Amino acid sequence: METNWDASILPNDVFILKDNEFFECIKHVAGDIVCEILKIQMIDSAQVLINSDDLLSFLQHNSPEINILRDKVCFKTENGSFLIKSGITTNMSMLKKLLLVKKEEQLNIKNDQQQEQIWIDLIKKNSLLKSLFNWYQEIEHTPKKVSTFLATFIDTITNSLHKSSNNYRYSKSIEDFALSLYILG
Repeated sequence: METNWDASILPNDVFILKDNEFFECIKHVAGDIVCEILKIQMIDSAQVLINSDDLLSFLQHNSPEINILRDKVCFKTENGSFLIKSGITTNMSMLKKLLLVKKEEQLNIKNDQQQEQIWIDLIKKNSLLKSLFNWYQEIEHTPKKVSTFLATFIDTITNSLHKSSNNYRYSKSIEDFALSLYILG
């Protein structure tokens, strides 16, 4: 079952948070126990968390610090073994997925911004594109949004540039214009 993850609960700067700032964020998003699990393992940033495998395997070992945490995180069975509470595994899994979704969102935003900058630079470097862009902006701000012949003509030319000549498509007004030119000689 695919779930849409809402990564907006994570701050935009989650990938630059470190140590106490990161742990405060984790407390807010996933709770105190998850934060303790990460602290004891010194997982002190989102990048380290994303790249960590099996975040709960350390509970199999014995040490005073781990034993205290294990008592909070696990059920102790009658035969002496421990069973990790499902809420803990779910919270850990959801936290990693949220971080991955947030990372993907930020990469998409960065790519969009880079593409936008490429377009801006291209328009700035090319006077014809700059003029066309300014002209189309003027048309957009006119009260009547009537398709002008010139706009249709420019669209036809630019759309046909990358097509082979047998795939050109013309609007009725362009065909009428071409026919008029042909007739007038």
